[in-house]
Amino acid sequence: MSFFSEMDLARFKENLIFLDADGAVVMDGSVEPTAEVVACVEKLASNNKVYLSSNKRDLNRNQALAKRLGIECLAMKVKKPDPRILEEVAVEFLGRSRVVIGDKAWKDGRFARNIGADFVKVDRLRSGKESILVRLTYLFDDFYAACARGLQSGGRSKI
Repeated sequence: MSFFSEMDLARFKENLIFLDADGAVVMDGSVEPTAEVVACVEKLASNNKVYLSSNKRDLNRNQALAKRLGIECLAMKVKKPDPRILEEVAVEFLGRSRVVIGDKAWKDGRFARNIGADFVKVDRLRSGKESILVRLTYLFDDFYAACARGLQSGGRSKI
């Protein structure tokens, strides 16, 4: 596994990509992506249709982050892993292969399965100042990911 900014983005072409915000491209709750992350998102968006997805209900914050990244933000009337999120995607992009890039197997990985997408798990960006609730979520997700890997036959999990 690696951080989003360290990924080989050349392998993604003509996909519909859902890019998780918190933990994947910025630290939880932040709207300040690094210049390196912005460059990676620009490269990813040059060959794919990329939507920023976040379960945070602060639409203004999510839209500001998407604007900084140069991509569209999903309004997300429903939360991941609900497949109805696809209803917010422009119809012309629905036929593309789907990819979910995120740091949480529990939400992002399940969302990928629910919409028939590949899941690419990235290392989590941490500030060290996360709330206790966020830290507990991370612990739960790490446990879930370990269990999911253990249940996969032949070790072929993308988680």
